[in-house]
Amino acid sequence: MPLAASEAARVPATGEVPSQSIAHWAGRARPCSMNSGHETWLSTTVLAFALFSGTAAASDCCDGTAAVAINIAPDFTTFWDATKDLPMAQRVAAFHRDLEPKFPDFYSAARFAKPGGSGDQDERIAAAISKFPEIRAKYTAKVAAFNKALTDNMASFLRAFPDYVPKVPVALVHSLGEMDGGGRTLTAKDGSKHDWLIFGADVMAQLHDFADESAFFYHELFHTYHHAADGCEKVICALWQEGLAVYVASALHPTAGFPELLLNIPPDLVSGTEARRREAFAQLEGVLNSTNDKVLGGLFMFEDDGSGLPRRRGYYLGLVVARELGKKRTLTELAHLPMSEAEPLIRAEVARQAH
Repeated sequence: MPLAASEAARVPATGEVPSQSIAHWAGRARPCSMNSGHETWLSTTVLAFALFSGTAAASDCCDGTAAVAINIAPDFTTFWDATKDLPMAQRVAAFHRDLEPKFPDFYSAARFAKPGGSGDQDERIAAAISKFPEIRAKYTAKVAAFNKALTDNMASFLRAFPDYVPKVPVALVHSLGEMDGGGRTLTAKDGSKHDWLIFGADVMAQLHDFADESAFFYHELFHTYHHAADGCEKVICALWQEGLAVYVASALHPTAGFPELLLNIPPDLVSGTEARRREAFAQLEGVLNSTNDKVLGGLFMFEDDGSGLPRRRGYYLGLVVARELGKKRTLTELAHLPMSEAEPLIRAEVARQAH
């Protein structure tokens, strides 16, 4: 997830949480398809915007030279510099005046005010302004590298999955601490809803302390390709979506370690889960049919689910399951496995690991 300031306060030692990567829980984001009406843990593709906007031909997408995206991340830097001598209240007002209109569907106050939201929008804006000097150098580097990284990794992804047809527009923004990358269904002024793939350069700068972002891109691109569990809100579907995405990322980028796979947040995610592996799988086996927010939050977010097991362990447990199923199947076969066929295989593997 698929991040919010409210989540950041609960993250041990590492600061804030990636979306994965970890999608922002506000709005009850879950690791399910945008088609379900929930926010999804997805990221981006250059071709998606090219197809959406008509600003580039599909052939321009993946030759390693062209990258087209909505990129208003540099505008935050310009805004910060232009308002640096103003009182905070005036800086927040300037954000509403100058930046919010550039992507009103994303920066809308309504997104922050909904039940389960992350708090007052102005507080989020003020916090982003205050923290920006700490991340500015990395933020600038991430923004500068974005188009090439996206294009290069899209080309590699298409070589692995040549039938992939991206369809969702992408934006690169300062996410006000919400996400490193994620899918969002946003509501326009006319009430219509549109799916977006959004990168948050701020959280990328905070958490992606590695030069090679390939595994991150592969994970998020795979979410836009894999639709077997669309509309399903059960734990078993989230486990398959996220675990398979991690597995694909690791397979396409075999030198990626736990940090690159974002399996180091929290630091004991893997080691703590491995130390209690059977217990973790036994607990998972008992909640595979659950759609409870707290249960999902413990497995894929930083919710306290009362189990005492590492939070976000669902990504690693899902990876273990996908890796086992992948021993007899190609990546493409796994990606196209209908959920009706995948589910009994997943249940059997979880049970095997638990007993």
